Amino acid sequence: MDENMLGDFVKESLENGEWTILPEFGVAYVDVKRVDLAAFKWKNNKEIQTIAIECKCEGSARESFFAALGQSVQYQLFFPRVFIVTQDGEFFPDQESILERLGLGYMMINEKGELKGIVEPSMDKNCLLDKGFFVSQVRNRAVVLLVFNEMFPEAYNKRFFGGTRQGELWIHNKPKGKVQYRAWTKIGRASYFGINIEAVSLIRNIVKNIDVDQLYQIVSKLPAEYLVELYERATRRGRHGYPILNRQNGSIPIRRSIFGEEGFPACNLTREQIYKEIIERSKKLGYYTHLLIDKKLWDINKNFTRDQYLSEMTKAKKTLDEVYNVLTDWSSK
Repeated sequence: MDENMLGDFVKESLENGEWTILPEFGVAYVDVKRVDLAAFKWKNNKEIQTIAIECKCEGSARESFFAALGQSVQYQLFFPRVFIVTQDGEFFPDQESILERLGLGYMMINEKGELKGIVEPSMDKNCLLDKGFFVSQVRNRAVVLLVFNEMFPEAYNKRFFGGTRQGELWIHNKPKGKVQYRAWTKIGRASYFGINIEAVSLIRNIVKNIDVDQLYQIVSKLPAEYLVELYERATRRGRHGYPILNRQNGSIPIRRSIFGEEGFPACNLTREQIYKEIIERSKKLGYYTHLLIDKKLWDINKNFTRDQYLSEMTKAKKTLDEVYNVLTDWSSK
């Protein structure tokens, strides 16, 4: 038995209960801390249930309990409900007293993955919860995850998501190497939805097959809040001196381009700008570019209902469907 096995057992159990799980969920207070598992589920049309889980497997269940205690208390700043999970073992009265006083939950699991003991956390006893941290660091990412997965159920099942360790979340409907619909957010930022294209082969094919007039006609009809962004993808020299992707670094803003840090309104693009700023720049950068067409969906403090969140993301997808389809077609020729 080790911590990974504990985490796998808990994840399977929660998913059977229709929870959606993000591993190594980054939260920030002074520095970034990583919750082993964060679980989310709609409680009703307005509220989201959230759980933080800290797994520890030391020499004994008691040693594991106390090894997890400090981190679990820190997570109470962000989550209303926090569980410690350890291997099966003896449960002592002082542990029960600590859990009761702090409002923490506790699970013990044996080597067969069976739950052998549970103490439910008390949200009323969690006096550490910071509602601002909860909204900006937990609820906002939970909403993006749950709503996107409602639109594209395969996204979570096939693990088309990432960025959680760094306190962000991106989730997309297709695997790497395809034109994607993507939702994105991070700590302290609004949530975005749009078209994401990163693979070198896709950019090369789109540039080769693009019909500038057709693209111009399509994007000129988009509302002003839909922005086009083009970034350079970080590269390094491979063994034979040719550039290859440097996956340790993210996308880089292109200097002296029209896109800058925040993008350029798609409806304002001219035919000449499509050619010079997208096609020619992509060629000069060896197709190591990252193309986005997206919009801001909602700010972190927006408190919509489940139906309203779903409606906003669905409307954004429908608005972009024509662009998505033509880009997909050009990318696969």
